[in-house]
Amino acid sequence: MPPVNELGGYALFTAGAWPHHDHLGVGGPGVVALSLARHALRLAHDTLRPRRLLLPHYTCHSMKAAAARLGAEVQYYHLGEGFIPDLGGVQAGDLCVVNNHFGLAALDAAWQHALASASVAQRLVDNTQSLDLERRWPDCWSVQSPRKFLPVTDGGIVVLPEDQPESALRLPEATDQSWQRMGWLFRAIDEGTRSTSYAEYLAYRRDQVQNIPDALASPTTRQLLQALDVAGVIRQRQARFEDLRHRLPLHPSCQHLKLAAGSSPIGFPVQVADAAQAQVRLAQHRIFAIRYWPEQAHGDQGGDELNAFERSWRDQTLFLPLDGDCDEVQLQQVHDVISGAQR
Repeated sequence: MPPVNELGGYALFTAGAWPHHDHLGVGGPGVVALSLARHALRLAHDTLRPRRLLLPHYTCHSMKAAAARLGAEVQYYHLGEGFIPDLGGVQAGDLCVVNNHFGLAALDAAWQHALASASVAQRLVDNTQSLDLERRWPDCWSVQSPRKFLPVTDGGIVVLPEDQPESALRLPEATDQSWQRMGWLFRAIDEGTRSTSYAEYLAYRRDQVQNIPDALASPTTRQLLQALDVAGVIRQRQARFEDLRHRLPLHPSCQHLKLAAGSSPIGFPVQVADAAQAQVRLAQHRIFAIRYWPEQAHGDQGGDELNAFERSWRDQTLFLPLDGDCDEVQLQQVHDVISGAQR
């Protein structure tokens, strides 16, 4: 006899009980949901078996570590003004990782031209600093990291090239279990504030996330991503970006850029004299600005290899969050930090 259904207790969350926006295409063809975005590099590498991996010097240390674990030959390249990748050494048989830095680089026509010029190789667009509804690169692999924008603890959304058969993918066998890392998220929801959970979130980003297995995304995360109104989140973030553009000096390198429909950058970039000091000052006023990537100040993370343009973004740029509205007092604090005023 088949097992008898359990009765009593509490209602289970099931896919049918959630709204079904699925704005990121998690349930559709040509999209793979992994436990983390960095695991897309292994998926692409194991599927394509490239001769070399090409990565930018200025990128997340987790991506560099993931590349090192693959045991492949890795070559790094620099960025020019406007985040234009120097891809002159790309050859057939390579897998070239091209970052849409901060969700802003791909807005520039010169960046798009550089990506197209590397078509002799397989390309993976690291789109993890953008929340994006569109399939913008039909002849490239691309990956998003929704946990940077949405209330989920894991998830790497890989969009495949149109000519990549899903049957040929070397998918991981395991499935992640996101419930093991939900404490900080539940606290924020229960208390209606991030004031006490933010430190836990940072600890999660620093420690727990390093241990997320190379696996498919958890069922919890898949259901959340399919239920969340991601299009609405993007509209709100774009509106906040444009509001800040009218009230604060946008980073000089980005002033000519116009946001693309259906996409949000990771934050609003401002130029400061010392990003580390400015970040501490703003945190005292509950403005949790982001730096990328301060760990590259250390030799073991390739910091000595950065060029002047890359160092300026590491050392003199902060990203203001777009997940809430700045009040007038906070805006004044940001103005003071940008101008170097002491209060």
